Amino acid sequence: MAAIIAVGLSVGVFFVGLGLFNIVNQAKQVIGKVQETIEIIQSSDITEKEKEYSVQRNSIRLLLNFGSILMRGCAALVLGFTVLAIFHYANIASIDSSLNILEQWQTLVIITIVVSVAAILLRSRKKSL
Repeated sequence: MAAIIAVGLSVGVFFVGLGLFNIVNQAKQVIGKVQETIEIIQSSDITEKEKEYSVQRNSIRLLLNFGSILMRGCAALVLGFTVLAIFHYANIASIDSSLNILEQWQTLVIITIVVSVAAILLRSRKKSL
């Protein structure tokens, strides 16, 4: 039972970490940069040399954004595992038992459903405001 609580808290902290580290906003910037690059490529008003320069510049920015998202995701993951470590070192639940729960497909399905429903509720709440 303690391992289930540890896993629940760990997953919750992970998702809070995703929000704290602005991963969604970073991903939106990436999508915007990709759309901008597509517009540049399709533009007939720009010379080929300018297109090439702009695409190279945007490619470097996309690579940097990818690195940023990767590092932020790793930081959120570390936050989640910190909860498991606290439970382990407090002799409440071992890391092995917690990871066993996380590895089960049923856990992944439950987490996916809960997060999807929460996202839908948050979106509908934002639209009503």
